[in-house]
Amino acid sequence: YNQHQAGLEAQERLVRAAEQEKARHAFLLEEIETMIPVGLWLYRLEMEKDQLHLRGRAKSPAAISSLVQELNRSDRIGDIKSLESRWERDQGQIQFVISCTGVEGLDQSR
Repeated sequence: YNQHQAGLEAQERLVRAAEQEKARHAFLLEEIETMIPVGLWLYRLEMEKDQLHLRGRAKSPAAISSLVQELNRSDRIGDIKSLESRWERDQGQIQFVISCTGVEGLDQSR
């Protein structure tokens, strides 16, 4: 019985930790959602420590520039560390990666 109870408590701790992680990132995802301009699609977000990497495609450089400006205005998102982009001629789109550091709420040591 004690072993079974200990197993249930361990599962419960894992579930609570997962819920806390989800809540911590939800506010950031909601903010990013409001920043996405027409003609730009995000297909991957990577969050680790205090870093955020956004990967996506855009119809124009102006759409990427608009997203970068919105990211810069955010109090929760730190500095943009890098922006890489490449034109995909066959798809008529620009593939990009934006990396930000100092993102509030992502550092798991806090």
